[in-house]
Amino acid sequence: MTKYAKCSECRYVIAIPNDKNSSDYVCPNDGNTLTDATESEYDESTHIKGPYSAIVYKDGDGVYAEDANGTTIAEGEAGEDDASVIQSAINVGHKVFLSDDIFNLSNKIRIGESENLMGAGMGATVLQKANGFADGCLIEIKDSAHYPYVGHLTLNDGNRAIIGLKSSGMIWNRIEYVDSRSCDVGFLISGGTNLNYHASLIGLVGYENNIGIKFIKDGTGYCSSHDLVASHFYKCNQYGIIIDGAQDIRVLGGEASGYNTGTASVWVTNSGRAIFRSLYTEGLPVPYKVDAGSFAAIIHPQIKTGQIIGIGSVNIEPLYSRQYAELIDDFIGDLKPYWSTSVSGSGSVSEGQFFGRAGIIVLDTGDTSDSVASIKSPTKWIFNTGVPTFSCKARVKHLGDTKVLFGMGTTPTSTLGNLRFRYESSVSSNWLVDSYKDDSGTTVDTGVAVDTEFYNFKLVYQSSSKVWGLINGNVVAEITTNIATGQDWTPYFYIKNTAAAEKKLYVDWVHVYFIPLLR
Repeated sequence: MTKYAKCSECRYVIAIPNDKNSSDYVCPNDGNTLTDATESEYDESTHIKGPYSAIVYKDGDGVYAEDANGTTIAEGEAGEDDASVIQSAINVGHKVFLSDDIFNLSNKIRIGESENLMGAGMGATVLQKANGFADGCLIEIKDSAHYPYVGHLTLNDGNRAIIGLKSSGMIWNRIEYVDSRSCDVGFLISGGTNLNYHASLIGLVGYENNIGIKFIKDGTGYCSSHDLVASHFYKCNQYGIIIDGAQDIRVLGGEASGYNTGTASVWVTNSGRAIFRSLYTEGLPVPYKVDAGSFAAIIHPQIKTGQIIGIGSVNIEPLYSRQYAELIDDFIGDLKPYWSTSVSGSGSVSEGQFFGRAGIIVLDTGDTSDSVASIKSPTKWIFNTGVPTFSCKARVKHLGDTKVLFGMGTTPTSTLGNLRFRYESSVSSNWLVDSYKDDSGTTVDTGVAVDTEFYNFKLVYQSSSKVWGLINGNVVAEITTNIATGQDWTPYFYIKNTAAAEKKLYVDWVHVYFIPLLR
C-alpha cells in the first residue's frame, strides 16, 4: 500500500491499495468522500502517542503547550500568556488537553472546525477572566464550525459581566460537563449566520449567573434541534433557561432556578418551541413563563413554588388519567387552581372530583335551565395558540329531551369560537362534532349512535385548517372549515333539559393538554 486518502473535515487518514482511488472511500465519522493524502499526512495521523494532539500546562512561572511527542508548540509567562499559549495549541493541534490548573485569560479562546478542548474536570481546570479582559466571552465556538467539542472544565467571570461560553452557528457539536460561574450568561447558544443545530449539551452547570443558558435566534440562521440533558442552572439572578426564538429545544431532567422577582426559572418567548421533561424548578418567581404565540410542553413537572404565568400554550402531561389529580397535588403546588371546576345553572350540582376522577353534572327534576361545568383558571385561559387536545370519558344517563355539549370554546353555546361534541335529541340520535368561527359553523355527523354507555371522546385541534373528532380511538369527524384560532378557550361540560325530568351527565375523567408544534 503506497497510496493514502483523507477526510478534509475531520482529518481521518488511511492507506489504500494501489489499484484504488481515494474517492472510492468515505469517512466513517461523517460520511464525506475521501480525497488524496500524502505519506507525511498519514504518518502524522498515526504517530500520536497520547489521546490528544497537544497539552497545555503550567510549571512554575511558565505556561507551556506541547504536542503528544513532547515537542514545544508555544510557551509564555503564566498568568500573562495563558490565552495565547492555549490558542496556539488549538491552532496547531485539534485535540487539546488542559491540565489541572487555573488559567487567566486576557482574551477569549476560539474553537473551530473539528477542534476539541478538554480539561481535567469541573473545578480542576478553571478558565477565568484576567484584569483587562475586553472580549465578550471566555470561550467562543466559531460561526458555522462543525464537530467542535468543549468539556470537563470551569469558566469563571466573577462579576456577571460577560458570557461564559458562546456558540454561534455550530453544527453537530458536543459541550459536556462545563461549569460556568458568575457570568452574565453562562452559555449562549445562538443561530449565527448559518444554522446552529444538532447539539448535545450534557451535564452543564451554571451557578450564580444572571442567566444560566440562553438559546436564541440572533442572526440570519436558526437555532434548533438541541438536547440539554441533566444540566443544572441554580441561583441564577434572572432566568435559569431562556428560549428566545429557538426551535425544538429538548430539556431532559436537571434544574433551573431563577431568584429575582418579576423573572422566571424558565422563559419561552418569540415563538420558541421547547419540551421540558422532569425539570426541577424553584425560586422566588414563577417556574415557567411562556409568552403568547410560543410553544412549550411541560412533561412530568417538578415545581417547588409559584404558578405558570403569561401562558402561550402549555402541556402538562398526566402519567395516567386516574393519577392526574395526584400529579397536580404532588408536583404543581400553586398551579392547582388551573384545574378547579365550577358548575352554574339553577338547580344544577356537581358531584365528585370531576377533574381527573369521576364526576357528575345533575339537573334536578323540573329544571330546564342550562347547566355548565367549566374548568376555571385564576388568571386567563391557556387555549389561545398551539395545538390543544381535549379528551374525556363520559356517558349520558338519559337520552330523551336532552342537549349535551362538551369540548372547548369561549362559552359552551358560543358561535364565535368553539370545538365540541354535541348530542341533541331533537336533532339527531348520533354524536355530532361542531366547529365554529365568527358566527359560521361546520357540523359533522359521526355516525356513532348515542347510548347510555361510556365512550372515550377526543377533540384534536390539528392545525388552523384541520380538526379531528375521535370516539373510542377512531377518527369519526374531520373538519377543515370554520376553525377558530387565537382565542382564549375554556374546557366545559354542558347539559340542558328540554322536558321536566332529571338529567345526568357522567364524566369518568378529563384531560386537557397541548402538543407543541415540532418539525
